[in-house]
Amino acid sequence: MTQLAALSLWIALLMAAWCVTLALQGAFVGRGSLIESAARGLHVSFAYTVIAAAGLMTALLGDDYSLKYVAMHSGQNVETFYKICAFWSGGGGELLLAALMLAAVGSIAARVALRRDADRARAAWTVAAIGLMLGVLLACAVFSANPLAVLPRTQQDGRGLDPMLRNPAMIVQPPLMLLGAACTAVSAAIAIAASMRSSFDAPLFARLRAMLTISWGHLSAAFLVGGHWAYVSPGIRALGEKSPAVVAALGAWALLTIALVAFEFRRGARASYTDAHVMRRRAGYLVGAAGAVLCAAMFAARPLTKNYDAQIGDGQLYRARDSWGHEWTFASQGASRLERQGDDVTAVALLPMRDGVRQPFISSESRQYFTGGGLDVFAAEAVPGIRSTVAEDVFVMLSDAGEGSSVLRISFRPLVELGWTGGVLLALAGMLLFWPPRAEIAT
Repeated sequence: MTQLAALSLWIALLMAAWCVTLALQGAFVGRGSLIESAARGLHVSFAYTVIAAAGLMTALLGDDYSLKYVAMHSGQNVETFYKICAFWSGGGGELLLAALMLAAVGSIAARVALRRDADRARAAWTVAAIGLMLGVLLACAVFSANPLAVLPRTQQDGRGLDPMLRNPAMIVQPPLMLLGAACTAVSAAIAIAASMRSSFDAPLFARLRAMLTISWGHLSAAFLVGGHWAYVSPGIRALGEKSPAVVAALGAWALLTIALVAFEFRRGARASYTDAHVMRRRAGYLVGAAGAVLCAAMFAARPLTKNYDAQIGDGQLYRARDSWGHEWTFASQGASRLERQGDDVTAVALLPMRDGVRQPFISSESRQYFTGGGLDVFAAEAVPGIRSTVAEDVFVMLSDAGEGSSVLRISFRPLVELGWTGGVLLALAGMLLFWPPRAEIAT
C-alpha cells in the first residue's frame, strides 16, 4: 500500500500538470474538448491524491515505521484517535491534506464552471488556475516534504505525537482551516480567470461572492475552535504562531473579510432585495449586534482579571478574592501521581468554596510523555483546570508539585463565556449578511 500511495502522489502531480497544459491550450484555441479533458485530468488528480492520502492513513493506523513521517509523528503509545490526527500534525501531511481539499473543491468548481459559464475561455482559465495551484501543492509535497518517504532502516517505534496536539480539537481545527483555504484558492482561481478575460458578469460575481462566503465561514469556524483550543491549552499558541499554514490562513481570513464587507456595501448601495433576503439581512444585523455587545462586554471586563501565584501545602487553605469581590478559599487535596504506559501524570486537586459555599473540585495536571523506549522526547505539558460560568472562569495552572506543597497560578477571568458566544454570533451574522440572494446565484 505504501508503494502504491507514493506512486499515486507522483501520478496526481503529473495529472495536475496535464490539466494545466490542456486547459491553457483550450483557452487559447477555444476547443471545448481540450477543456473537458483538462477538467477530467483534475478529477483524476483528485482520485490519485485520495489514494495517496489513504496510503498515509493506513500506514499511521498500522504503525508502519518504515515511513519517516509515521516514525516522526506517531508511536505505539499514541491512541488510535490521535494517530488519525497525526496525519496533519506535520508539514508533509498538512501539504497532502491541503492538496486533497483543493483537489476536491477544485474538481467541483471546474465542473460547475464548465456547466454554467457561457464564456468557455473563462472556464478554461478557471480550470488552469486550479490545476496550477494544485500542482504547486503536490510538487511541494513530493519534492520538499514527502510524507511517504521511506527510511533506510525500519524503526521499532515512533517518536510519538507532540503532546500539545493531543487535544480533541485537533480532529476538527486543521481540516476546517485547510478546507477554508482550499475554497479561498478556488475563489482566487475564478477571479484570476475573470481578470484574464476582463469579464465580470453578474452570475459570476454572485458565484464568486458565495464561494468567498463559504471560505470565510470555514476559516471563522476554524479560528473559533483554534482560539478555544489555545485558551484551554496555552502551550499551543507558540506552535500556531510558527505554523505557515496558520499564518497564511489568518491573512486569507483578513482579506476575505475586507472583500466581503466591500461587496456588501457595493451591493447594498444599489440593490433591491426580496422580502426573504431583507428578513435575512435584518436577522444578520440583530445577531451581529448581539455578538458585538457580548464581545465588547468581555473585553471591557478584562482589566478586572485577577491572578494569584500561590504555594499551597497539602491540606492547607489559600484565600483569594475574585473579580466581582467574592471570597474564595482553595483547600489543596495534595499531589497525586499516576504512571501509565506512555506518560506520567502529576495532578493537584483543589476543593474551592465561594463565600462559604462549596464548589466542584478543580484539578490541574502536568503530563510527561514517553516513547516506547522510555525517552522523554517532549517537554512536560501543563493541563489547566477550568471552572466556567457565565460570570467568570476560574483558571488553575500547576507550575510545580513538590513534597508536601504545590505551586499554582489561580486566575479569575470575567465574562469569558460571553466572549466565546459573541464570537459564534458574529460568525453566524457574517454568513447571514454576506451570502448573496438566491436569485443572483441561480442566474
